[in-house]
Amino acid sequence: MRAAAAAMLRSGSRLIADRRANFAVMAALSAPVALALTAFAVDEGALFNERRAAQSIVDLAAITAAANINNAEKAVLTTLKDNGFNSVAVQKQGTTIEPTASKAVVQVVPGRYSGVSAIAAGSRFEAGKLPYN
Repeated sequence: MRAAAAAMLRSGSRLIADRRANFAVMAALSAPVALALTAFAVDEGALFNERRAAQSIVDLAAITAAANINNAEKAVLTTLKDNGFNSVAVQKQGTTIEPTASKAVVQVVPGRYSGVSAIAAGSRFEAGKLPYN
């Protein structure tokens, strides 16, 4: 019994002292972690790009609405439809429409925007203030 334990101890110490194939062992142990991190990075990148594309389309719809202020709702719907959002509902002020998986909901709020840098960014747009711009 003692001889077997001593033999195992010698084998273990030889295994620890042996430096051959350390790279293969380290690669095998770190590969799953690297793959998981890569998958996470790819997903985050895809979400970032999707969010940026959606924001660009909404910005374009807002610019179109501002250019056609008398018919802003129709301009927004047309812009969104031209960019692939075929099922969009316009939520009127004072009403609530719940978005679904197949329908997006937008709210068109006319108002006045002031680009003066002395005014805080959150206070530059005043909803309902005439004349609309």
